[in-house]
Amino acid sequence: MGEILGRDTNAAEEKRSEMEERLKRVMEQNRLPSTTNVELDSRIRARKAENEELQAKIDKLRAKLLDQEDSLIFKKTYAMYHMKRKTLEEAKGAIANINDCIAKARELELIAREKLHARPATSDSSNTNFVYLGTEGDTEEDEGPEPAAE
Repeated sequence: MGEILGRDTNAAEEKRSEMEERLKRVMEQNRLPSTTNVELDSRIRARKAENEELQAKIDKLRAKLLDQEDSLIFKKTYAMYHMKRKTLEEAKGAIANINDCIAKARELELIAREKLHARPATSDSSNTNFVYLGTEGDTEEDEGPEPAAE
């Protein structure tokens, strides 16, 4: 029995040493070198820093975009108001021009009425009640005798 136990013990020892060797090889293969770990950690930190910088740039650009949007809205509103105001001012100017023309027409109408009343009913120049109120410049406007008012 001693021999059987010796053989089993030797076989168990051999098996154990094989298993330890196998475990060492597997652990070597699965373990990353420490330099690789340090390298990966530094890369991760660098990427995080780059990510934070990029995020800060994105935030600044978003804020700038919002400011530009507000500015464009203000410019558009101002342009619309200015355009309406300009159109309104042009309309007011046209109305004032029309009012001036109407006033001039009324003045000419009054002058024409005065001239009609000042002329005799007939075109007889022997009438002594004839009064000429006009000047020499008015004769160009008169193109002939006007009909008598009824």
